[in-house]
Amino acid sequence: AQFMIGLVIINDIDIDEAYEVIVNAWSYRNFEYDDFIEVLDMLEEERRVWVDWEENLYGKRGYSRMIYYTNIGTIAPDNSYLVFNAEGSILGQLSGSFVSNLRGGDVILLGGSTYRVTNIQGTRVNVASVTGHRPTVPSWSGEARSRSRELSNALLSLIGHCIVALRREQDPRILLRDAYGLSSDVANAIARHLEEHSIDSFQVPDPNRILVEQVISGGHPTYMITTCRGRGFNTALGYFMAGLAESNNISVIELSFDENGLLIRTSEEVDPGQMYQAFRDNNHTEVIERYIVNTQIFAKRFREVSGRSMIIPKRIGADEISPQQFQQRADALLNKHRTIDDSLLMREAKNEILFADIDMKSLQQFLNLCVKGDARIVHNKVTVPSRLGMSLFMSAFEDLMAMKTRAFLVKDIDPAVLQRLLGTRSLATELTSEQLTKFYLDKAPIPTNAGELFTLMSHGGGLDPSFQNPLYKEKLKDVDIDLIRGWVQELCQDGKITKLDGTGAEELDGKWFSTFMAEIHGTLGCLSVNGGSEVDDLRELHTRGLSYKIATEFDGRNPTKWEQKELGDPHEALRVKVIEMLGSEGPQIGDILAQRLPFPKKMVERILLELETRNVLSVGFYKQTDDAEYILKIDEHRLVDGSEDVVEYRWVQNLVLDKTFKQYDDGFTAFDSHVLFQKQQELLYRVKDFRFKDWQDMQLDSDVIMGRLLHNRMGYTTKDTIPMLLGLKPEPWIGPMEEELLKRIPLGENVTRQEILADFPKGDEHRALQRDLKYAMSNLERQMLVVKQFEDVVGRRRRLSLFHRVHGVYETLDFETSLVELIRRMGPVKGSTLRFYVSRSFEDLTVALMNLEKSNRISKVMALVPDPEAFYCMPEEVDVLQQPRREDRKMRILTQSDPYVSRFIWEVRSVLDRGWYLPVFKGIDPIGKVLMF
Repeated sequence: AQFMIGLVIINDIDIDEAYEVIVNAWSYRNFEYDDFIEVLDMLEEERRVWVDWEENLYGKRGYSRMIYYTNIGTIAPDNSYLVFNAEGSILGQLSGSFVSNLRGGDVILLGGSTYRVTNIQGTRVNVASVTGHRPTVPSWSGEARSRSRELSNALLSLIGHCIVALRREQDPRILLRDAYGLSSDVANAIARHLEEHSIDSFQVPDPNRILVEQVISGGHPTYMITTCRGRGFNTALGYFMAGLAESNNISVIELSFDENGLLIRTSEEVDPGQMYQAFRDNNHTEVIERYIVNTQIFAKRFREVSGRSMIIPKRIGADEISPQQFQQRADALLNKHRTIDDSLLMREAKNEILFADIDMKSLQQFLNLCVKGDARIVHNKVTVPSRLGMSLFMSAFEDLMAMKTRAFLVKDIDPAVLQRLLGTRSLATELTSEQLTKFYLDKAPIPTNAGELFTLMSHGGGLDPSFQNPLYKEKLKDVDIDLIRGWVQELCQDGKITKLDGTGAEELDGKWFSTFMAEIHGTLGCLSVNGGSEVDDLRELHTRGLSYKIATEFDGRNPTKWEQKELGDPHEALRVKVIEMLGSEGPQIGDILAQRLPFPKKMVERILLELETRNVLSVGFYKQTDDAEYILKIDEHRLVDGSEDVVEYRWVQNLVLDKTFKQYDDGFTAFDSHVLFQKQQELLYRVKDFRFKDWQDMQLDSDVIMGRLLHNRMGYTTKDTIPMLLGLKPEPWIGPMEEELLKRIPLGENVTRQEILADFPKGDEHRALQRDLKYAMSNLERQMLVVKQFEDVVGRRRRLSLFHRVHGVYETLDFETSLVELIRRMGPVKGSTLRFYVSRSFEDLTVALMNLEKSNRISKVMALVPDPEAFYCMPEEVDVLQQPRREDRKMRILTQSDPYVSRFIWEVRSVLDRGWYLPVFKGIDPIGKVLMF
C-alpha cells in the first residue's frame, strides 16, 4: 500500500505499469494481480488514491502526499504511556496497545506490584497501589520472539537423557557436566529440578509426547500443558484448545503461555482428544482463526497493519494524531472490517499472527503424527501439578509479582499447590513471631530520661500507673516508679504531655498522652460512646456539642486547670490511631483491628483500604498464612529489605508543609526563610495580616531586589540572600561588552538602562552594536551580575527600574555553605529537586552533598515514595522526622510560582495538559489538596 501510494506522489500512473514495477521487486515477485487490484480498491475506498478504470489510471488524492511523507516506514506506531502514582512519581511505561484496553478501576500488574487505574490523561496513566486484587486485564508479554525449534528440540533431548539416567538410578549431574559441558552449579540446578519431578512421575515431554495435567482441586478445570517446544507452539496449541472450548460454548477464563508450557482455565471440562478429530476434519486452522479474531493480539496486529497501510496515519503534516484519536479510529475500522467478507486488512492481520506470532507449522506436524499414531497427548487428572507443570505458577510468583502482591494472591490457590509452589517461603519474612515482637519492642529504647520517655509515649497509647499498654509494660517494668513520676512531672510542666478526661471512655480518662495523641484519643473516645459504633462512616456522625477536657496547668503531676476541647476530624483521628496500633504492635489482621476498635468493622476496613491506596499500609503474611495481615509500609521495608533505614514519607511531607507555610510577623522575616517570592499572593499564607499594599511597599524597599535569582526563575528577595544565590551559580562568564557595561554601573549606586547605554551610538548603521548591547545586558541579568530595584517617581505612572550592581560588591559564599543554607530554608528536599535551584553541574552537586553529609552539616534520610528515595535536611530535623506530628489540613489556593508548588512543578505541568489557565485540583501530597491556578 505504501509503495503504491508512493508511485503516484508526483504523477498519475497506468495500473498495469504500476503492477509491473511492483512484481519486478524481489519481495513482491509472487504478488498476484487479483491481490494487487484488491489493495488498489482498498486505497480508493479509504480515499488515499483515485482510480479511473476506463483509462486504467490511478493517482494521489487529497492529503495523500502529506500523509505519505510523514508516515512512511514499516515500524508500527505504538505510543508509550507514563504511569504515575498518587504522589506524582513515575512507576514505568505502558504500551499504547495495552493502555487501549484499560478503563478506570482496572487492576494491572506493573513492576511486580498491582495497581488500580484511576484515570488516563493524555499520555499519562494515573494509578493507586492496591493489594489483594488479581489483575483484571490481560498481561502483555512483549515482542520477544519464540524460542527456535532447534533449541527446543535440544532441550527435549536433554530432558529425555536426564530422565533415562534417573530411571536407571544414575546421577544426571555426571551426564550434564561431562557430555553437555555445563558448570557444576547449572548441572546441579537442572538435576535437582528433574529429580523433584521424578518423585511424582517419570513422564516428561519429548519430540513425540506432550503432557496435559488437569488440576481437579480448584473451582474451575485447569489444564497445565507441558511441551518445552517454545512460546510459538504453545500459543498455537492454546488458541486451538481455546477455540475448541468456545465452539462447545465453554468459556475460557484464563490463558497463559511461556516457553515451556501453557495454562488454560475453563468454565467446564475440555477433552483434549477433540484436537484429533478437528485435525482429521482439516478445520483446525479455522478453529484457531475464529478464536484469534477476538484476542488482544489480533487487535494490536490490525492496528499495525492499518497504520503501515496508511489507512490510519499517525501524523498528517506537522499535526500528530493523539493516542486516543488513533485508538478510536482503529477500533471503528476494525468493527467495520469485521462485517466485510474476506477483508484484506483482516486477512493480513491473521497472516501476521499465523505465520509470525504462533508456530502453526510445528502444531500441524505434531497433530499429523498424533493422527498417524506416532505421537500422543498424555492426559492425567491430578490434584497437584508435577514439578515441570508448575513452571507457569513459578514464573508468575517468583519473577513477576512482588512479595506483598504474591502473599495476598496465594489465597486463590489450593493449599496443596501453594505448598508445592512456595515451600517454606510462604511468609514475607524469615523472622519468627518472637523475633517480630522483639523488633517492635526495640523501636523505642528503654527510657533513661524524660526525653526518651516522651519518645516512647509517641509510639504507644495512654500511660497509667498500672502499665496496661503492652509496650509500657515491657519497657518500664525495670524502671523505678518514682523516677518515672519525675519524668512525667517534667514533661507535663514543659507542656509535652497532658491528661485526658471527659471522653466517657473509662480506658482513656485519667491517662497521660502526648498533646497530639491526646487530641486523637479524645476525639475517638467521645465518638465511641456517642453513636460511633452505629454508623459506617464517621463523617456522617453529628459531632456538634461534643467535647472532652485536657489538662493545661499542673501542680506537680496533679492537674489544676482543664481546657474544653472540641472534637477534631474523626476520619483523620481513626487513621492516626490505626497507624499507631500497627506501628507499635506489628502486623494485624483486619478482624483483630476491628475487634479492638469500638467502631463497626466496615468503617475500619474502609480506613485500612484508604491507607493502603495511599501507600501507608501493605498487605502480607508475617505471623501466619491463614489470613492476610496489615503492616505499615515502612515496617515492611525494614523487615523484608532492611538494607537501609527509612522514615515515614508522610512525616517528611508534614515537615515540608509546616516549614513552607509557617507564619511570620513581617514580610522581611519570610524572605529570610525562603529562597524567593514571585507574586504577592505567595505571602498571603506566610505573613500575618498581609495586604497587597504591603507588597508594593516591599518592592520599593531599598533592601529588596528583583532579578533572575535562579538559572530559570525570576523573583524577589533581600540583599542578605544575594551571597547564597551567587554561591549556587558557577563562575560567571564576562565578555568585553559585559565588562564595558559593568564599568558604567557604579558601585553602590543604582542607574537606569538609559544611563548605562547613553554614550553608545544609535541609528540604523549601528543596529548590530545595539543588538550586542541588548544581549550583553541580558547576559548580565541572567548571570545575576546585576539585579533590579524600583523607585516611585512623582508624576510618573510606572515605577522606575534601576540596575543595582552585584558583581564586585557582594562576597560569594562557597558552594557548600550556600547549599547548606538552601537546604535549611526548604529541606527536606530531594537531590533531583535541588537541581532546579542550582546552576552548577550535577557532578558538583553530588560531590557537595556527599561532603556535607560526611561533615554532618546536613543529614540524609530515606523515605518510601513508594520506593526508597533520599531527602536532605538539617541534622536537627532528623529527630522531628522520627515521630508523628499534627497535620495541617487547611485548604489553600496557590499560584504555580508558589514556593511550595514549584517544588513539584514538573508533576504539575503534566496535569495542566490544556495550557496554563486551567484551574485544577492537584493532590500535591496525600496530606491535603491544593487548588492551584
